[in-house]
Amino acid sequence: MFGAGRRDCQPIGRAARVLEGNGSRESCINVANLSDYRAVAPRERGRAKQTGSQMTVAIIPARGGSKRIPDKNIIDMMGRPMLSWPITSALESSVFTRVLVSTDSERIADAAVAAGAEVPGLRPAEISDDLSTLDAVIRHAITAYDIADEWVCVIYATAVLLRPETLARAHDAALSAPAGADFVMSLLPFPHPIQRAVALEEGQVRMLDQRNTRIRTQDLEMRYHDAAQFVFGRRDAWLAGRTVWDSTTRGIVLTPDEAVDIDTPDSLNMVEALLRHRLSPNES
Repeated sequence: MFGAGRRDCQPIGRAARVLEGNGSRESCINVANLSDYRAVAPRERGRAKQTGSQMTVAIIPARGGSKRIPDKNIIDMMGRPMLSWPITSALESSVFTRVLVSTDSERIADAAVAAGAEVPGLRPAEISDDLSTLDAVIRHAITAYDIADEWVCVIYATAVLLRPETLARAHDAALSAPAGADFVMSLLPFPHPIQRAVALEEGQVRMLDQRNTRIRTQDLEMRYHDAAQFVFGRRDAWLAGRTVWDSTTRGIVLTPDEAVDIDTPDSLNMVEALLRHRLSPNES
């Protein structure tokens, strides 16, 4: 059983240490101390009391083979494994019947269980490498874990800043979606109008769409991109191999302080600074 009686220190790649001012982020956790997280996100607190056909389960994919930041999913984030933050948000949203983690790593499984999630079993190696697709991982979880809920929400393991109320808002959008609308995804607005995008070719600047050269930026329509924080999808759509791009998909717009792509030490520091500000008692 994951986490049962484990007392060994689980080092999380010292190559992933991140300097913060004059200090450093130690990338090591002790499984014996992970029980502290149950006080933050106990398994039963916030579990949805759903009835009828439109029940929703959350799945958090978290493989152990991160290359750019080794063991990224359980690296220390303000004294907790990174993965514990989205688990907490999912539990506190009170919209999921279960919060599951799909992983190929026992260390990640231990951290997930301690944070209040379920890990029914380890993910097979053939869908745990760099080339494995998200939809393949979700299809495996649905079938292997006997998921019958109509909606399956995929939450990214690095969605540290995701708020429970945002998940609840997206859940409402999913349950109110008309027949044929299979997905609800997280979005962020582009920080600058994408219609004014340019290419840099051998030192030469070229505007991609010359029609927008003299249009004021405030007159251009807002455009969005995938925030990579969560996707709600109908169970049947996941199993059929459909995606947000070839289906009718609704969007939930997040604020910029709720989604940061974590793939460098600098982005880790940025997320921790945003999280620290959010949790500060002086936050306005």
